[in-house]
Order: sequence, then C-alpha cells, then structure tokens
Amino acid sequence: MLAALQEVAGKEVRDLVRFEHDQRIGAIVANWPGGATARRATNLGLKPDSSFADIIRQYIANCRLGVNAEVTLKGLDGRSG
Repeated sequence: MLAALQEVAGKEVRDLVRFEHDQRIGAIVANWPGGATARRATNLGLKPDSSFADIIRQYIANCRLGVNAEVTLKGLDGRSG
C-alpha cells in the first residue's frame, strides 16, 4: 500500500504516514468479523479494484472535485494521480 502511495503521490506524501497505535480504532477493528468474503458483492456484479494505486488515483480524482481540494491534497507534488 505504501509503495503504491509513493508511486502515485510521491515520496513527500508517503513520508507523512505514521504508525501509531490507537486503542479506539483497535477496539473497532477487533470487533470486525473474521473470514468475511465478497461473494454477495460478486453476485451483484461488483468488481474489486485492480490495485492500491488505482484506489489512490480514484481518491485523488474525487478530492480534486471537492470544495477544499487545495487543503485535502496539500503536499501532493502536482502529479496527475
């Protein structure tokens, strides 16, 4: 994931990522069911994204449409995404 972030958004953006334990988030994740599948989504015709880089590009494109794009994408080095 982080390699894809660096590929799409640049090293400066990748360097903003920090790893910190958050008990509240940990408690939420601990309650997620294990062994979940995407069978229902597949049966509905939904398809998974092909890569993390594609997900990041889509996020950047969506953010560019927002009213606060300059703030949301601050640090992005002008790459097209």
